Amino acid sequence: MGWRAAHHPLTRWPISALLIGLVLSGCAAAPTPSTTDLAKRLQSGLASGEAAFSAEFSSTLTGASWYDVLHSGAASFRSAGGGALVVSTHFPGDRRTSTQTITVTLADDGTISGVVDDGPRPLWAVDATDLTRATHGTVLSSGLDPGARRAWAARLDRAAVAVASAGILTSTNTWDGGLVVEVPADAADFTAVTGSSADDTAAITSCTSGTPRIVVNPVSFAQGAEWLQATLTHEAVHVATDSPCHQGTGWVVEGAAESVAAMTDAATAKSDTALVRAYLRRHPLPTALPSEVTTPTDYALAQVAVDAVRWKLDDRAASFIADGIDHGLSADQTATATRLYLAALRRLR
Repeated sequence: MGWRAAHHPLTRWPISALLIGLVLSGCAAAPTPSTTDLAKRLQSGLASGEAAFSAEFSSTLTGASWYDVLHSGAASFRSAGGGALVVSTHFPGDRRTSTQTITVTLADDGTISGVVDDGPRPLWAVDATDLTRATHGTVLSSGLDPGARRAWAARLDRAAVAVASAGILTSTNTWDGGLVVEVPADAADFTAVTGSSADDTAAITSCTSGTPRIVVNPVSFAQGAEWLQATLTHEAVHVATDSPCHQGTGWVVEGAAESVAAMTDAATAKSDTALVRAYLRRHPLPTALPSEVTTPTDYALAQVAVDAVRWKLDDRAASFIADGIDHGLSADQTATATRLYLAALRRLR
């Protein structure tokens, strides 16, 4: 999983108590029968049109909301037994098909009346979701007005172009330049979608569904448009390198993302340099590469390490970064990176 911590405390926003009618609280539901027939009906309804699909829901508004998103994502459905439905989608910008499982409850008439909150859920199963197409992918959002949706589509496009032109990808990388960005309505929805706290995380890119998608914490909106753009660029590197779907070297994974973000945003570069210099004033010069990347200072130090590799290795740097992300660095590569990193830190003291 790739994520970007907030450089400043995240301002808490009120958590909306109004979720889509699908997520019901305190309402008795009938025991959930097998969803085998339901999966078939949903597949048929999706092919037949909004009216047929929405007829499978107790709330036709909920059905219409799901239809708009799932039709665009060429969704398929299958039963996982009991009340579990496996839903596969592939939106423009997805690297691979996404497969997610939700547990539904059914009304007496067999229509879907709710979704059980038993773990991370797709955004469209949490709240009414809008789909906005961008040149380089798709934005899925809840609670945004049309202007805000267009702004996120533009950010997506800028991030995709910045990463594609950053020189960190090898010729064998299979990324097609696309991104899928999800923007929940509030902190509660962010946690429902990601399973992570909204207190100190600006955005997360995970591979839990089989393809890397970016989820933005709406609490981070308070940090401003430029910061949000840098954050999206950082996360786009994770998508482009497929890092959330591998067990790579932490400082390479996050350092590469922060390196590109700093390269495209002067404020990020300035902030990261200040964090590194403050660290060096308080601590002796490190003797090894960053072992953990959890705080903004850790990210800044990882950026120094990756920048040093990029400057020194030049056209060999992309392969070096790919090795670190895909399967980890060799002992010789680690020794080279350590030497370059410590030299860069000495220059910053």
